[in-house]
Amino acid sequence: MTYKQVKTAIICLDSSGKVLSTVGQSALLPEGQNILEKAFTILHPELKALGLKGLKSVHSLELSPLIKDGPLFQVLMVKDKDNLQLVITDMILASEDEKVSTLDLEGIGTFTYDMGSKALSMNRKLQNYLGISDGYEEKGIDVFDGILSAKDFKSIVERGKSLHQADSFILPHVLINTQHVSMYMEIFIERKGNVLVGICQDVTEGFMSEESFQQAFQNSSIGMALVKPDGAWYKVNSALTNILGYSREELLNTDFQSITYKDDLDKDLDLLQQVLDGKIKKYQMEKRYYRKNGELIWALLSVSLIRDKKDNPVYFISQIQDINSQKEYEQSLEKIVHVDHLTDLPNRGMIIKLLNELSDEKGFRKTLSFVMIDLDGFRRINELYGNDIGDRVIKESAQRLKQLVSSKDVVARFGGDEFVLLLVQDENEETESEDIGIFMNRATKAFDAPFLIEDYEFYITFSAGVAIYPQTSDAVSDLIAHAEVALDKVKSIGGGQYTTYTKSIRDEQNLRRQIEFYLEEAVENGEIEAYFQPQYSIENNDCVGFEALARWKCANLPNITPDKFIEIAEECRFVHKIDLCVMEKGLKKLQEHVHMGAFTTLSVNLSALTLSYRGIVELINELVDKYQFPHEQIILEVTETRLLEDIERAKKTLQAFSNLGYKIAVDDFGTGYSSLQYLRDFTVDQIKIDRSFIQRIDQNQTRMVVKAAIEMGQAIGARVIAEGVETTKQHETLMELGCDEIQGYLYGEPDPDPFKYLD
Repeated sequence: MTYKQVKTAIICLDSSGKVLSTVGQSALLPEGQNILEKAFTILHPELKALGLKGLKSVHSLELSPLIKDGPLFQVLMVKDKDNLQLVITDMILASEDEKVSTLDLEGIGTFTYDMGSKALSMNRKLQNYLGISDGYEEKGIDVFDGILSAKDFKSIVERGKSLHQADSFILPHVLINTQHVSMYMEIFIERKGNVLVGICQDVTEGFMSEESFQQAFQNSSIGMALVKPDGAWYKVNSALTNILGYSREELLNTDFQSITYKDDLDKDLDLLQQVLDGKIKKYQMEKRYYRKNGELIWALLSVSLIRDKKDNPVYFISQIQDINSQKEYEQSLEKIVHVDHLTDLPNRGMIIKLLNELSDEKGFRKTLSFVMIDLDGFRRINELYGNDIGDRVIKESAQRLKQLVSSKDVVARFGGDEFVLLLVQDENEETESEDIGIFMNRATKAFDAPFLIEDYEFYITFSAGVAIYPQTSDAVSDLIAHAEVALDKVKSIGGGQYTTYTKSIRDEQNLRRQIEFYLEEAVENGEIEAYFQPQYSIENNDCVGFEALARWKCANLPNITPDKFIEIAEECRFVHKIDLCVMEKGLKKLQEHVHMGAFTTLSVNLSALTLSYRGIVELINELVDKYQFPHEQIILEVTETRLLEDIERAKKTLQAFSNLGYKIAVDDFGTGYSSLQYLRDFTVDQIKIDRSFIQRIDQNQTRMVVKAAIEMGQAIGARVIAEGVETTKQHETLMELGCDEIQGYLYGEPDPDPFKYLD
């Protein structure tokens, strides 16, 4: 059998098997077994059987694999005294019709040239390489004419004559011109007495790969450079000179460090050192270079390292791709994503990104004051004057806030009428708590001046919540949530001021969350109860009706007042369920009494959110009809300040109820802003004077206000009822003023059993 050559190595061994020298880099064994180190160990048993001293000067043999599934080897041995030159070829099995002499090593061409007789001989492989037919012996070295010139061959012979016995040399890239193609051969020459022994191998692919690399390097559209380990440019291509704006000579007289943007240099040098230390094989990074004209340019840098046979670093191969346009596009996208289009301020996403980056920063030692601002009453400006005017108010507000801060601080628009200020203090600056107070005073004064927009003049205030890291917030990531809690606290007490987040506010917020959780559960389970407070005719002291009030007894949260849980229900958008639940329980409780012919009214409170709930008129009408309760004995109470928020929608809904026969009452009359407007715009059947007036009715001015309210109500045909009557004196005063009905603790507290007041 014969074999086709795959890889070749040349090894010189002494008689003990020690490797004296090697040629080639082939790894002929499976991964991890280097032929240059293992060859003699594997070959030794058969060599020993043959007998080193019995070898001819040139000998060939085939060796079977000594490892499972290992390669077959073909060996050409050249003996010189006690040293042995091995040409080892890894073979694969060839077909039977390809058999040639085992001396014709597949993949290896051999020749001998006797310098005395000038006799030339070569094996079949070399003949095939060079396209030389049999009978070449008669021509001698003239056979190389047109292939390898006789002159060139003579120079090889002359060089061979100068060799000492067993000396050798290698010609790495000899150009051979055959009849069909040009090729490069590596020729190993060794002198044995008067005979030159030549071993030839086709290295065209490898040589052309090197040549192709040079062409690819010079012609690449991507900037390429060979860089010395110290950073000096060793070789650069034309694309790189175009990218950086320097000539080739200018770059070769400098290093990459000198034209790297300072903020990117440390990372680049660190990665470079990791490659030198063998920790990583290569790296890629985006960095900035200074062009010759001083401009900064973004580039994508890819770096790998070339080492020599002794593993010493030779140079880095750097690929430098111009990504400036890409970065500009990314920056434009960044602006779209992270910049508010109306004010050109950073937006919510940018603030969150910035806080995340600060939170991840190691050794962060700065004080951050996070101020969340909400413009008071801004929605009314949009509703009354339009979005264009509203947008100009927002832009003017942004400008006023920007003028308050330094270059290291950030002003952002969080959306709508909300702004955020991120105030930064270094650790060596004073961080007294008064500092934020001084700043907030300046901010308040900045809004004292009116906003003059077209023909309008607006006086605008704001509410603000403040969180400070690390004084009030232990983590940077908590600043937004804590500032929102503080802002909610300010808005819940009327706005127009600021407060700083504290643990007590946090505890209050936690309680609020618990109320929200248990309340929603209670609503779904029907645990909200109806308590009834009687209403009496002031003329004859007869009980004429009841107000059904929501009450909730929570085992986990005792002492939760109605005002508290109703407010939370409104915020959580399920207050309509409470209103409907209380109404149904009131209807169910009083239906039998009403069916017996008693004219007793049932008053129920409807939140403004309940009025705006889709289909609320139909829902309430079906509920009342279910219990066959007369429509005219149902009084729907709506708080005056709640009506103000969406007056047109409320007007349509209340008119629909009036058309169905229900009575409409304005609760807490006198505490809103437009009492007379309601008497004009709404069909009002009852006015309930707020308890705050009744408590001070002994004061002459308050008495006159109450009298005026009673007279206005009666003038439009509405009955007037006073809430919060607790003393006989108040009762007597109201009777003198002509009030129609009274309600309060003087006659009865809210109770789950209304019938105790009917006996």
